[in-house]
Amino acid sequence: MTVEEATSLTQGLVAALNRRDKDAWIASFDPDMEGHSGLVTAEGGAPFRGLEGAADWFDNLVDVYESVQASLEQTIVVGDVALQLLRVEYVGKASGVALAPLVAWISRIRDGRYIYVHSHFDVAEGFLDVGRLLAPGGTSPTTP
Repeated sequence: MTVEEATSLTQGLVAALNRRDKDAWIASFDPDMEGHSGLVTAEGGAPFRGLEGAADWFDNLVDVYESVQASLEQTIVVGDVALQLLRVEYVGKASGVALAPLVAWISRIRDGRYIYVHSHFDVAEGFLDVGRLLAPGGTSPTTP
């Protein structure tokens, strides 16, 4: 994977999210995708799997948040793993509370689409996840 490949894919995903384009969001994912949302993981939820999971992930974001706006700040690629820093601005539907965390977006890409993603609200945990994925036989701790 190259920095350019990871950057281009994530810029497309961010643009889809910002305009609430579910079809473009789903098109960013491989049919065999495994995705871990920092929000869902924090609540004990299961990973999203496949294109149906990608659709569910998108629905979860727009159901919970009045608005979600993201921007890509940095991309680092090591081997076949990308670590990207995204600034994501959320406004809760029920609470009206605004948050703007820096999110570590960890990914693997196959044929120009995400095959594995994990968002982390703790950037240090994102770096640790990259290390686990790069270790021989390594997987993310949330991957069964």
